Formats: sequence, C-alpha cells, structure tokens
Amino acid sequence: MKVIVTLLSVFLAVHAVASDPPQDFSFYLQTQRMGTGHGCAVNGLVLTNAHMVDPRDRDDFGQPHTVRFRYEFPSGQVGRGSSLFISSVADLAVVELDQAPPSGYAELAPKPKEGDTIHWLEYDFRKRKNIFKDRWQEAKVTHIFTGDVLLDREVVRGASGGCAFNEEGQVIGIVTYGMTTADSKASTGITGLWGDWWKDVELPE
Repeated sequence: MKVIVTLLSVFLAVHAVASDPPQDFSFYLQTQRMGTGHGCAVNGLVLTNAHMVDPRDRDDFGQPHTVRFRYEFPSGQVGRGSSLFISSVADLAVVELDQAPPSGYAELAPKPKEGDTIHWLEYDFRKRKNIFKDRWQEAKVTHIFTGDVLLDREVVRGASGGCAFNEEGQVIGIVTYGMTTADSKASTGITGLWGDWWKDVELPE
C-alpha cells in the first residue's frame, strides 16, 4: 500500500490575526529555515515538533544547533524563542520563550479512546482574505499506534507543533503529520503525550 506522508511546516511568512480562540495555549511559530508552524504550552513545558526547530538530516546524530524563532500567541503576545532539547525517540522538541505563556500551561490529558473528538488550531487557507487567520478544527480518533493518535481527517500545512485538545480542553499530544492512503483517504497523526509518552520530552537532569 502506498502511503504519502507530509510534514506540516509551510515555508510562508506569518501574518496571523488573533480571533480569541478558547484556549491560548497553542501559538504561531516561524523560523527562517524550517518555515511556519505552531507550538504548545502544556504541563510546564513549551513544545513543538522537532522538524520545526531541528534542521539536521535524519542520519545526523550529532549535537543539534540552537535554532531561534519568532512566536505569537492568539491573544497577541509576541516574542522570540529558541530550541532547548530535541527528543531522540519522537518528533518532539522542548523550546524556550523570552516570556512566560500568557495563559500559563494547558493540562495534560489521559490516553484518548477511539471515537473521541480532538480539537486543534490551524491556519485558514480557504480564501486569500483569510490566509494565516485562526481556524479551529475537530476530528475523531480512529486508532492509536505506538503513541501516535490517528484522526479521520487531515490538518492543513502549517499545523505542525500545535496542541491537540480533547473535549475537556486537556492536551493529548502535538499535531505532527498528515497522510493520504492509497484509497485517497486523509488522516492526521498526533504525537501522544499521556502517561509514559511524556518521558519523550523530559529534560535531562
């Protein structure tokens, strides 16, 4: 079966317009080389995908470089950040911001179940007048595979790194990739963070 996997960063300038989303924990993130995506403030850490802040080739296991980026929260807080820790087991990275997240940190969720509804913040590319404005989306969990939560629809490019929320507003994981299967069905992969999977982003002592 042919499977097409697409990383969700997008090489476009960000001019996001805040629309007061219900949770101010996901934020916009832009790097010079890796493009535009999102980040997530959860459980006392600020996270994104490694592919947003780690330009190394997949076969390069050397020390990662510090990557700086711009960020903006939907409520309007703007600033600069930098990469801090790259996970060696998942597409995850811990980053530092020059200011504390304006609404603090989202709560970490327990393991989701098939059929649960998941929400996330993405960019609105449907019309030129809405480019990079907020759009809240939702999808159902189809199954869970080695800590990845698969959903029944695909997110847009640029959604990488954002919080994936359950119905209670808790974070189940980080939006990571989209895929289309050989039967032309779309799906989204969320890198899970519940339970032991949280250890994938634990900072070294």
